[in-house]
Amino acid sequence: MADQMIRSDYRRRAHHLRALLATAVILLLPTATVTVEDTDSSSIISRFQEYLRINTAHPGPSYNEAADFIASQAKSLSLNFQILEFVKGKPLVLLKWAGKNPALPSILLNSHTDVVPAEPHKWDHPPFQAHIDPSSGHIYARGSQDMKCVGLQYLEAIRKLQASGFRPLRTVYLSFVPDEEIGGNDGAAKFANSEIFKNMNVAIILDEGLASPTDNYRVFYAERCLGGWSLKLQVRPVMGLSFTTTLQWRIYSRASRVLGDSGPLSLIWSRLD
Repeated sequence: MADQMIRSDYRRRAHHLRALLATAVILLLPTATVTVEDTDSSSIISRFQEYLRINTAHPGPSYNEAADFIASQAKSLSLNFQILEFVKGKPLVLLKWAGKNPALPSILLNSHTDVVPAEPHKWDHPPFQAHIDPSSGHIYARGSQDMKCVGLQYLEAIRKLQASGFRPLRTVYLSFVPDEEIGGNDGAAKFANSEIFKNMNVAIILDEGLASPTDNYRVFYAERCLGGWSLKLQVRPVMGLSFTTTLQWRIYSRASRVLGDSGPLSLIWSRLD
């Protein structure tokens, strides 16, 4: 059950956090020296478990409880935060780590608070207990990969960077959005179309990706596309030329090569007599 567990024994968690911190340092320049002690792992894991124990599964996610938890973490980091409700009952939490030069375009680290439904009878441990298996270090919890781990990693990265005395050159925002698992229309979509988002002057957004059980991490760029292309052709038959399946395929193949990865292509044709 890959979705319900994440490798998080103390040594692995510290190692993964080091990798994340290294990425954060590269993104936030100038450079900083950051170390993660094994003694920090226990409190990191405890905060992760606390977040996982909040049942934000559809169809009735506990959004307000999750928002309160995130707000408490923002306070512990002395980060400014807002709880926005573009739709009543669906809070979006926006954190701000002010940069030394706020005129520069900002960085947005996004994650979602909701998770897909869990069927407890199919789990080895209750999905919102965040049980740690002492023999493997696995944490059993809905959302451990998709994607509460990422939201907490953002916060822990900032915690360590702050402890090192680092302050980013540009402002960094963290958004914890609702409703991603059901389309995001009441969460990220309304946020992206708001004046608040416009005024943030965002240059780059980091979001969820693919969980990795190894030390290798994949980076994706727009790997999912909600849009596509429709090529509509009207063909008038001429002597010696028939609009065969082979000809359709040739047209489709050439158009696909031109469009590349910009979206799926559908070919619609009609005959003019």
